[in-house]
Amino acid sequence: MGWMKVVLCLLMLSIFLQDLRYRAVHWWLFPLLLLCGILAKGTIISLWMPDFFYNLGFCVLQLLLLTLYLSARQGRFVLIFREHLGIGDLLFLVAVGAYLSFLNFLLFYVLSLVLIALFELVKGYWAETDKKIPLAGYQGLLLVTAIAANEWFVFGISLTDDAWLLNYVL
Repeated sequence: MGWMKVVLCLLMLSIFLQDLRYRAVHWWLFPLLLLCGILAKGTIISLWMPDFFYNLGFCVLQLLLLTLYLSARQGRFVLIFREHLGIGDLLFLVAVGAYLSFLNFLLFYVLSLVLIALFELVKGYWAETDKKIPLAGYQGLLLVTAIAANEWFVFGISLTDDAWLLNYVL
């Protein structure tokens, strides 16, 4: 594992611990995570920028659709960051969007939300839980696990390139 991936993983573990304990994360960790993600990707700017903007566009589309859905459901305009989502959750997704390729980002996003929802359901079954879910923290832990598993067990999966996923699907 390259040293920049180690720094990237340490930053995400720090986000996980802060989010779990305080349900808040120091804001300066997100620009640092963005920078480390770019450096860990190890490509020139023209190669990572399209994926980053696709990932950013997906986040914006997701927020827009979620805002419209919740507003229609509640019969009033809903400010998504006031009631349902933390700004740190969005900043985390933007930051890791610089590291992950587009299809890997979509896969990570969907799988992480499903796994976190299942975990929270099981956790809520046995204990009374806080209504706030440390989403960025859990997603950071899952991404660290994916990076470490790929490095240690050499699955041949590149999180910064969609080729493995396209080969698998096609």
